[in-house]
Amino acid sequence: MKRIIAFFIITLSLLCASCKNNINISDPDISDSDISVPGIIETETTIARRKYAYFEEYFPYMNDLIEGKFISYKIENGNYYYTFEVLKDYRETGLRGEVTVRDTPAHYSFAEDGSLHGITGFSTYDVPFSDGVSYLLALRRYSSTFNEEKENFFFTDSSLIIPAQGYEKSAVLYGTPLREHIKTQEALEAFDNGRLAEYILEAIRDNPRLIGTPYTKITTLKELLDFSSNVFKVKVNGLRVYSSTRDRISGYCTVEDVLKGECEQSDVEIVFPMGQVEEGADYIVAVRGSGSFFVASTMNSVFDCSEYDAIKELIDNE
Repeated sequence: MKRIIAFFIITLSLLCASCKNNINISDPDISDSDISVPGIIETETTIARRKYAYFEEYFPYMNDLIEGKFISYKIENGNYYYTFEVLKDYRETGLRGEVTVRDTPAHYSFAEDGSLHGITGFSTYDVPFSDGVSYLLALRRYSSTFNEEKENFFFTDSSLIIPAQGYEKSAVLYGTPLREHIKTQEALEAFDNGRLAEYILEAIRDNPRLIGTPYTKITTLKELLDFSSNVFKVKVNGLRVYSSTRDRISGYCTVEDVLKGECEQSDVEIVFPMGQVEEGADYIVAVRGSGSFFVASTMNSVFDCSEYDAIKELIDNE
């Protein structure tokens, strides 16, 4: 049973983010990806409420599995940054040296009434890692149109703590023993027989190595159009800032013309670089995405409608 609810980042005040598609809630640094994980569904004043997910339900959303020795952490603007020394890269993606994983902690409760699997609530504010101890880290790796850093790492779930040694007695999820949240007999046997890493690795073998729209410094119009999966003429009906980074803005748009690619519906959400569009105006925009959610493909993908003919000619002559 999959509860597909989009992952999002919580500020210290647990400010609610805007929604897209079903109940998708966007993370500031990864909102340009069509990302869904078992996660938060609503917030209260001080508590984030979420759906319960078994351990195995997280497998489809893992991009990396590494063994990492905890080095240090720091706190900046409500975000925690955990640094690990990479001891083993199970998926052999070339990770070496140190990796820093970002998390924004919160206090949680489950949406169901009463206790669930013995849990009434848990918190990810307390630093869960010990200096010099190695952990099995299930991570999500992102790239972003809006972030020049090559890769950004996040925990699949920051309450999932698996020491590399002796995990059978000390691994936890939601602040309680991990074993209590394993659903299948096959996974239980792997857990009990010291084969948890191998079991996870096999389960995520076909998962993508990276999620998101890559940052690019493309500046020529021809290269930009080639790089973009879609080019639309749109009217911006409304704007909403939902990123704590304040470098992007979500536009609720009507697609008036499709110059490249396809568009399944006329009403779409497009994430633009901040300051490049105004409510009520028309634009040509080169994007990447699908369905009803798209992201400007580069930091230079928004054009005045006066360039319509030139852009259309370049696309038609490809």
